[in-house]
Amino acid sequence: MFTAEQKRQALGAVLQSDSFSGSPRLSDLIRYIVEKDIAGESPDVKAYTIGLDVLGKDASFDPSTDPIVRVTAKRMRDALTAFYETDAGRAQPVRIEVPTGRYVPTYAAQEPNLPAAEEAGDVVIVRRSRIPWRTAAAAAVIAVAGTVLWFVRDQVSTQDMIRPPIVVIAPFSGPAEGPASVFVTGIRTQLLNDLAQSTTLIVSDEEREITHRELDDRFPDSVHYILRGQTVFSGDNIVVSLSGPDNSVLWSREVPFPENDSEFYGLMRTLVGGIAAEISGESGVVVTDMTDRLNERTEAVGQPGTSEYACLLNAYAYDTTKDPQVGERARACLSRLVDGGSSNSSIWAQHALILFLDANRPENGAVAARQLDDALAAARRAVQLDPRNAVAHEHLGSILSARGERQQAIASYQRGLALSPFKPSLNFLLGWQICLQGEWAEGMMMIERALDMTPQAPGYMFVPVALDAFRQGDFAASLREAQRIIDLGDVRGHALAFAASLALDDGPAAGAYLAQAATDPNFDPADPMRQVRITFSNPSVMADYERVIGEKSSIIPR
Repeated sequence: MFTAEQKRQALGAVLQSDSFSGSPRLSDLIRYIVEKDIAGESPDVKAYTIGLDVLGKDASFDPSTDPIVRVTAKRMRDALTAFYETDAGRAQPVRIEVPTGRYVPTYAAQEPNLPAAEEAGDVVIVRRSRIPWRTAAAAAVIAVAGTVLWFVRDQVSTQDMIRPPIVVIAPFSGPAEGPASVFVTGIRTQLLNDLAQSTTLIVSDEEREITHRELDDRFPDSVHYILRGQTVFSGDNIVVSLSGPDNSVLWSREVPFPENDSEFYGLMRTLVGGIAAEISGESGVVVTDMTDRLNERTEAVGQPGTSEYACLLNAYAYDTTKDPQVGERARACLSRLVDGGSSNSSIWAQHALILFLDANRPENGAVAARQLDDALAAARRAVQLDPRNAVAHEHLGSILSARGERQQAIASYQRGLALSPFKPSLNFLLGWQICLQGEWAEGMMMIERALDMTPQAPGYMFVPVALDAFRQGDFAASLREAQRIIDLGDVRGHALAFAASLALDDGPAAGAYLAQAATDPNFDPADPMRQVRITFSNPSVMADYERVIGEKSSIIPR
């Protein structure tokens, strides 16, 4: 039990952290939640009251249609996680957590300098900084299960990894009857359906509990993961967790049981779809773990031949980071597979994406039109090979948009969303098309939804957020978002930060960001915003950038 003073001290440390000090909205939300708890008023805190008291919404605010509270709460939880991963956060005696789906804080005592692994009876809980535990409830699930985590990671990753990894959906535990039973069955069925649409993994439906040792025998040539669900505490929550081949928990999420039918269907539409995206998305847990394994394997034994899955991971990584070296690897392996007559729709879709990105490189001006035609043909081939490939429709939409065929692009994105309604990038791209039509409020709502569904969102997904802040004259917020984009490895963040610094009359910072932008081989000194304009071209916003750059570049020290 923690005193009110201990809770306030923990809150003060959070508010002074880098994760919160630059974000008034997140600071207001965590302060509101903790102060309400100290005052004994936590039961009164709902999404509606947060909308009114913290986010400035009026009485007509409807949290079931406006996701702003859920989006802000997700960012607040991410900011808390980021703070407690810093040295200052780890040094705090009391840790604040706000479980997903609720707005009541919990508190936990922290010991400084925790070891990498802790023993709990016959259980070893492996702590992996790359994907942190979301809640203490997840640890409880593992303790109840009594699972021993074996350290055999080096024994997996010796195969050629041509096949996609396998995610086994184990039986979910819960009440045998009643509304809670219906929900447990429903969430598992929905996850099966959503994950089955992914191009990054294969789903296996298991009718009985299974171990990773059994999977080693059944799937000797594939990396495998197990997805489990188990009710905890008083039976009003279910914790969904994903374990890797070494049996360590890579990811977990606590899901509250719905209180009524309306909430039930809302959870099925949004939260469950978000879970699928966190697991199988291009920036999700499985792809992240597989990328690590492939990198380890390459360092240890080399990588002869061209694995289709490894090639797809390279392509996903390039799409996320725009790193030129990653792009060269992706370009080479995709070309080999396409020239070899691959019938894999995903290979053709990523090949189309690479051609599309190449068509927009400054040095390719003379051949850009032909490359864009080639990209369009490759995307259509991907759709032809598999009309249910949502990624193929997505890339086809992006290419059509670049050709100025906006309505056809929107139709392609909508077809992709019909196949994969919870795919973050499709929500993002359709939202951006809506912004391009001048409907910023509606478009940014879709983009925020995409960010909320993406646990490790790539840098490009924050570009419209920076543009929107700049458009509204909030140059400090635009600069913060640009720095986030840089931190996530997207080179376009340098140009965005350069312009925002100019708008803030900070010449030295603008000069430093400009110098960093110039290190990108695709940078055009005569047009610093060119790389942003290629995929995020809104005439009115670009005019604002060009005006600021034209008027204030003289303040950069020479």
